[in-house]
Parts: sequence; structure tokens; C-alpha cells
Amino acid sequence: MKIKFLLTVFLIINFINLIKSTRVIFNDQINCLTTPCQWNDTSSWIGGILPKQGDDVVINIGSRSTVVVDLNLIKDIIFNSFELGSNLNVNNKNQVNGTISNVIVNGNLNINCQFVWLSNITGSGVITYTYQDVPNPSSSSFGKISLSNFNTLNIIGLINVEVTNSKIIEIIQSNLNGSTQFADQPTVTFLGDNTIGSIQLLNTGINFYSGSNFILNGSQLSTFGKKVNESNSSSSSNSSSLIKSTQFDQQENLILNYQISILNTRIISYSNLSIVSTSKISIESSTINSNLIGDSGSLSLSGLNTIDGNLNLTGTSLTLLSDHIQTNIEESLSFGPKTTFNTLGNGSPLITVSRNTILKGSLTIFLTTEPINNKKYTLIKSIGNLSGNFSSFLFQINSQDVDSSLFTISTENGAYTLLYGTPDNNSSLTLISNYLLLLIILLISIFLI
Repeated sequence: MKIKFLLTVFLIINFINLIKSTRVIFNDQINCLTTPCQWNDTSSWIGGILPKQGDDVVINIGSRSTVVVDLNLIKDIIFNSFELGSNLNVNNKNQVNGTISNVIVNGNLNINCQFVWLSNITGSGVITYTYQDVPNPSSSSFGKISLSNFNTLNIIGLINVEVTNSKIIEIIQSNLNGSTQFADQPTVTFLGDNTIGSIQLLNTGINFYSGSNFILNGSQLSTFGKKVNESNSSSSSNSSSLIKSTQFDQQENLILNYQISILNTRIISYSNLSIVSTSKISIESSTINSNLIGDSGSLSLSGLNTIDGNLNLTGTSLTLLSDHIQTNIEESLSFGPKTTFNTLGNGSPLITVSRNTILKGSLTIFLTTEPINNKKYTLIKSIGNLSGNFSSFLFQINSQDVDSSLFTISTENGAYTLLYGTPDNNSSLTLISNYLLLLIILLISIFLI
């Protein structure tokens, strides 16, 4: 009975608070353009009352006007709604931890401090994390974003940001205030399921936590990794030339860890993109301006792709999906322990390599229909040298194993070609008929003589 009574009281209190929910509007008649206005100034709010938990808060005083608030005044307060159409600068004088949630950001939410968690942030505006009070960030100097869906995340200064279960159209990095240099320390870490339109982070690390599912899906250019020094790069302004002329530092690898999908995206990475044991990478209809290397894990390719660098899969399993794909390798290609072609398709060669190709490991080909008899299928075309060979083969048609001897393999002229050699029954019958006809003619001729 006591539990039921307490539950009833709790529900009544929450119902009363809901009824008391009011719409609190920031006064758009005061000047917050030349001098930022203060959140805790009651005269700034219509009615002279500060927002409280459960209220509907509106700050829409112009896109160039700014309101300043300390985190201690709004942390962990759950507003019924919060519409932000202007600039809100959040400071953290007492260095406390706190969460800001349920904000529709159509203006700019500027987090000028660390230890700020953002949750359920939506809108078409910009979230900016700025922190540069220490020479180097530590694991404690960070911000967090979760369960959010908004337009732009902008990182300025020395702060690490964790992104969890969110959708963000673009993640960018701006110059430090008063400087033309980017900070080279902060890291963006992705946890859970995240979908990002584009990433433009120079001199910034990217991490993926165990179990994460990351999708990079957008038509904009994504750029990341540590940019090379001018002395180590070509003088050409063309980004592709810059990548190809660079001697990549193996210590600057960007690890594509866990489950990552790259869709319809162009990526320029100033670091090698590395596939490791826990990686499960899929690339579809994208351009990768970087070396893509793997000593384990798996990579699948579908659609029309270009890798403007080396594809070095010494230990990574490669799977080519669908029957209308082609991947262009602008540098060299090395295969890993297991290569799978799901179908041969009509668009062969499926892989073109501008330089050298090394074949090794096993080759598996899954076909949904029986290939055309006596037709050549070019899987790989290497402009440079084609060396090595697959040590073992497995062919399946509609999930049924096929005798590999029915396929003739050729590696002439830099092309890895398959010829399906199943005897054509109709051709065989025709040949037998011709022999019989000749024999009859011969016998008739003998008797006539």
C-alpha cells in the first residue's frame, strides 16, 4: 500500500509540474548584438522570470545576437522544449559536469568549456566545442554528444569529443581563435550507431569503439588525417597528386576499426587508412584518395569505386559484391588470404590497376547463374606487372560447388582471365552428326565405285 501511495504522489506532482509548464521567451527588444546578454538577468526574459524545468524556452532574437549562460544554471534541467534561433554561449566557471538536453538548435550552440554532455539535440544549426585553456588535452578534457540529429559539429581547440548514436550532416574543424593553425591533439570518438554526412578533420584523430557501427554517407568531400609538410609534398595544388607523391608515415595510420560503411563519398586522407583484425569495412560507389592497407579484418567493395593509392591487403579478406561493379586502383594492388567475387557480371574487368598487382591466397567465386560457355571473364586488369597466383580456388553456381577444372585461368598480358569450359551439348551433337554424314558419304562413294 505504501508503494502505491508513493507512486500516486509522484504522478500527481509530475502532473502538476506539467500543468505549470509555461512558455518562457527571451526579450527580442533588448540589444544583445554589441554586448552579449546574460541568461540569469531576469530583465532579459519577458515576464521577468527565469526558465525552469518543464518550461518551453525560446531564444530567437536574431542570428547575430548572443546570450551567455554558465553551465551551472542550466545543467541537468530538462526543459519541455528549447528553441534556439540565436547564439548561446555556454561557459563552465566552476568546471562541473553537466548535461544540456532537448534543444532544437537552428542557430549556434557554442560550448566554450569542457565537461559538457549534449543529449537529444536536433535542428539545422551548428554545435561548436571550443576549449584551449590547456596546452594539451587529457582524457578529462572532452565533451559528449548522444542521441542527437543536427546539421554541423564544429571543433575548435584542444578538446576531445565523443559521439554516440547520432546523425550529423558534417563534422568540421576550425582554426584556433587568433591563429591560422589547427590544433593537432583532439580526437573524435564514435560509439554505437552513427551516421555522418562528411568529416573534415585535419590533424585530428578518429577512434571507433568496440561494437560501433559507423556510416559515412554524403556527397561532400571528407578529409582527415595529419596533413603532410609542404617540404614533403609535391608543389602541385592538385589534391590527388599531393596524396600520390607523399611518403606516408606508417605511424600516422588512421585505423578504420569495427563496422564502418563508406557510401557515395569522396575521402582525402593524409594518413594511410588501416584495416585491422576487428574491422568490417564496406565501400560503395566512393573515391578514396589514400593508401588502404590491411593485415587482417575484411573489406567489401560494391558499385563504382576509385582508390587513388595502394590497396595492400596482405592479411585482409576482400569481397566484391553485385554484378555491376568496378574498382579502379591508381597505384598497386596486393591481395590478402581470401578474395571473393560474388558474381562475374557483364562489367568486367572488375578491378583495374594502374601499377603492379600481386596475387596470393585463395580465390572464391560465387555465381548466381551459370556463366556463358567459352566466354572470357576478365577479373583483374593490371597496367603494370601481374605476378603470383591464387594458391586455391573455389567456384560455386547457385550455392553448388563446381569442378574448378571447368575454368581455364589465364594471366597473360597483365589480365587475370577466366574461361568457363563446360562442353556445349548442342555443339557436340552437331559435330557427331557431321562425322556420321561424312562416313555415309564415304561408304556410298566406295559402293558406287
